[in-house]
Amino acid sequence: MVAGGKLTLSGKNKYSGMTEVAAGAELHVTGSLTGDVSVSGLLVVDGEVSGEVMVKEGGTLTGSGKVGTVTVAEGGKADPMKTR
Repeated sequence: MVAGGKLTLSGKNKYSGMTEVAAGAELHVTGSLTGDVSVSGLLVVDGEVSGEVMVKEGGTLTGSGKVGTVTVAEGGKADPMKTR
């Protein structure tokens, strides 16, 4: 879980399980991430997230990379992304 601050993931990351980005936190993926991501803060994908990205109320998805699938809850925001 990214509970606060900013975290950048570069290179290939193969850990399993859900990655959570809390409100007020930022995760920047410049490499690849295979798992799912739940976003209440900010997720910037300039690399690739293979799993599902779930943008919750108050969350934002942006970037120039690729994602597996995107689900946006009411109150969440997602820029158009390349999907697999």
